[in-house]
Amino acid sequence: MSTSVLQGIIFLLGVMICVLSACCVYTPIRLTTLVRSAWVKKTTFPFAVAVRLAMGPVLIFAASGSKFPVGFEVLGWLMIIAAIVILVSGRDRTSRLLDRFERFPGWAIRLWCVLGVFFGGFLIYGSS
Repeated sequence: MSTSVLQGIIFLLGVMICVLSACCVYTPIRLTTLVRSAWVKKTTFPFAVAVRLAMGPVLIFAASGSKFPVGFEVLGWLMIIAAIVILVSGRDRTSRLLDRFERFPGWAIRLWCVLGVFFGGFLIYGSS
C-alpha cells in the first residue's frame, strides 16, 4: 500500500477521533454511554484488539512520509503493544477498567476528551 493511502487512513482516523472527542467534551455522559452500550456486544472486544493491530502497522509504515516520523512509529508500536495487553488482560479485566472510567467525575472525562481532540489533531496535522 502506498504511503499516501496510509496517510489518508491516518487522516480519517484523526478526524473521527477529533469529532467524537469534541462531542464528548460537550456531553461526557455520551462517551460512557456509547462505550458501555458497545461493550455488551460480544464482538466489541475482538474489534478493539483488531483495530489496534491494524492501525499499528499503518502508523509504522506511514511514518516515513509523515511530519513526525519517530512519533508515528512510536505510536504504531504502542498500538500493537496495547492490542497485546488488551488481549492478554481479557474481557473481564478490560470491563473492570471501563467500570473505573465510568466513575470518573465529569471534568476528568472532559479532560480526557480534550486530550483526544489534541491527539486527533496531531494525527491530522502529522499525516497531511
